[in-house]
Amino acid sequence: MSGEKQVEAVGNLIVDYHPDTLVANAFSSGARLDLIEKLMELKEKHDKAEAKKAFFKAMASFNKEIIIVKDDKKNTQYNSSYSSKGNLVNTVSPFLGKNGLFHTFDIHQNDGSIEVTCTITHEMGHSISVEMSSPPDKSGNKNAIQQIKSTKTYLEIATFESVTGVASSISSDDEDGNSYGKKTKKRDMQGWKDFIDDLAESGKGVNNLSYQYGKNEDQIKYDLSADEVKVLINYVSQNKKMLIDNEKPKMVSCPENGLEMVETDCNDQECKKTCKNFKGE
Repeated sequence: MSGEKQVEAVGNLIVDYHPDTLVANAFSSGARLDLIEKLMELKEKHDKAEAKKAFFKAMASFNKEIIIVKDDKKNTQYNSSYSSKGNLVNTVSPFLGKNGLFHTFDIHQNDGSIEVTCTITHEMGHSISVEMSSPPDKSGNKNAIQQIKSTKTYLEIATFESVTGVASSISSDDEDGNSYGKKTKKRDMQGWKDFIDDLAESGKGVNNLSYQYGKNEDQIKYDLSADEVKVLINYVSQNKKMLIDNEKPKMVSCPENGLEMVETDCNDQECKKTCKNFKGE
């Protein structure tokens, strides 16, 4: 059974109000079909709420991980480094799996455009997705298949980084790599702490903080000593914890059936006259 049991003492009896138990009892007692259908709907809502809570908890745990994706490929045209899709995915996937999460790619072609969707799913069923599209990459001397494969690979990397909030360690806003190798010091320790504070206060959440730290990690290591980097990593972890605590979904207890659910999931038309948490129209 999903979630904790909801039980109540009635006289000398212990009554279990968990939706799974209610449905099982209804079947075993030969209850009316309409009652069973109502209980099944209640169970479905409860299971979705439990799956969403489990997903948020797993993502919060995943975002506490310090994941370093090293660039393993060289772009000879621009003398820049980058991470291959295989290296990125193989580095991050064990951390996803550790937290009960996994990723999938969905690929379509539509009017000459290639569409890639990366989805992160929790073992209890809740998921989030990021979708991107682009025409085939016709740069260089690629044939038609190579054009499609190049775009597909780029979109898979971009959507995977976006939905997980993880990026390779050697990155730059200068995507073509022309400035690679011309590195100069940008910030001291206080400057990088101020940078982290700005990210934490931006309202973009913990995934963006993780992404931006990974994106700037090579510069951070260039600017700071090894001991200072350790201090900054701890500072980042503290800010992540603060953001995670602030992003936890607000839970409410339904006054009609006593079940705990995510507040925004409460949309029961039958309860709207009496339920103070009703969010529907």
